[in-house]
Amino acid sequence: MNENNKNPLTENENNEPAKRPSSKRIHTDLSEAYSYFDSKSTTPPPKKDKKKSWLGKIFLLAVIIFGVVMMVNLAESMSSGQKSLGEVLAQLDPLFGTLTIVALLLILLIDAAKYFIAISATTKKAHPLISLKVALLGRYYDNVTPFATGGQPMQIYYLCKKGFSGGLSAAVVFIKYAFNTCAWLFVAAIAMIFGGSALSMVSTGSFLKITGSAGV
Repeated sequence: MNENNKNPLTENENNEPAKRPSSKRIHTDLSEAYSYFDSKSTTPPPKKDKKKSWLGKIFLLAVIIFGVVMMVNLAESMSSGQKSLGEVLAQLDPLFGTLTIVALLLILLIDAAKYFIAISATTKKAHPLISLKVALLGRYYDNVTPFATGGQPMQIYYLCKKGFSGGLSAAVVFIKYAFNTCAWLFVAAIAMIFGGSALSMVSTGSFLKITGSAGV
């Protein structure tokens, strides 16, 4: 065969059949090419709306300031004629103090159990320590942020840091919130149905009945 008529795809210099590239190699080369062109994309990134960003920051700052002012006013209104913390602790009955601590621990354990059940149901694995930490984080950030709005975002952030996906983290927190809301609605409805007569002893009982029914 004439050298000029050799097919480079079928023969090499020693007149041996050339090895065809495997499909796996071709797939790898194509993947690398696609990733290269994707990285060289000239599409500019979307620009953030600076006006909306500043409005959100100003609104958040206003909410925080409003919450601080309200808490200061509430503390000042309650401080008149009130006993100091030392006086309260000195007069505290040891039995009631112990019961208070036990009740607080039970509340935290029950709260952690809710997250434990939700996480176990969604991941099919038990995470008792993570569930307890999620419950404690929610309690802490609910008490240090205005209108108790900081607990759930920090819980989702913590679960994401522990390796859970964003959707699963949000689902766990939402499941607990939904069941809590349903439970409180049930208790409120029972109280309004069977305990509404207790409001008749209050001067604003009728108003409370109307607002309570609307709230339920």
